[in-house]
Amino acid sequence: LTFGAHATGYVAGDDGRPQALWIAQRSFTKATDPGLFDNLVGGGVPHGQTPHETLLREGWEEAGLQPPQLAHAVAG
Repeated sequence: LTFGAHATGYVAGDDGRPQALWIAQRSFTKATDPGLFDNLVGGGVPHGQTPHETLLREGWEEAGLQPPQLAHAVAG
């Protein structure tokens, strides 16, 4: 049994609702699924780490996002 934490980003409109999605595209040089669309960030949740902690780690590793930029992340 494994768990993963994945995030899809969006730009909020004036009413706070999603106005535009961030659509990530995998590098064409990736060995797995090159060029396909993907989550903004994502990864496996290791033993001893919460999904939120994983999101923060992956956000930095994969997209250069700082914890304050992920402060409004909610589980879906």
